[in-house]
Amino acid sequence: RVKHYQLACSDSQRTINASMVSNMYVATEIEACEKVSMESVRVDDIIDEPIDIVKIDIEGHEPAGIEGMKNLISKHMPIIFSEVNEYWLRTCSNSSSSQYIELLSSLGFEIYNIEDLVNPITASTLQMDILTSMDIVAFPVGVVRQDLKERQ
Repeated sequence: RVKHYQLACSDSQRTINASMVSNMYVATEIEACEKVSMESVRVDDIIDEPIDIVKIDIEGHEPAGIEGMKNLISKHMPIIFSEVNEYWLRTCSNSSSSQYIELLSSLGFEIYNIEDLVNPITASTLQMDILTSMDIVAFPVGVVRQDLKERQ
């Protein structure tokens, strides 16, 4: 089952001043780009049922999105698929890839590059250039099964 909502995920319910950049929306105002606004919500305020998987790709606004679903995460510990984009994390969240990985780790997850399910990523071992992005999967600690690692 999948439900969709025409809302932005964030750490609070509010209107976000955003921009349209290369056919995507980013949760910040970028000069020389079309300005838009979007309504945001905390996922915790609209979802109250078991969740197994979360897919999050909100162009650098991921830390706020995760903050807004901390109750859901602690209650259900879903597997989280996410993009880590150093440029957009810095631009939209005044954050970094290392800080985002640390946030997920602090919530009880072991993080992997989607292309390498053998070697976990930590904030201290992550090396990303400003223009680098990576798709990750965050498993609740202890959930990574040996058969997943063997498929590598």
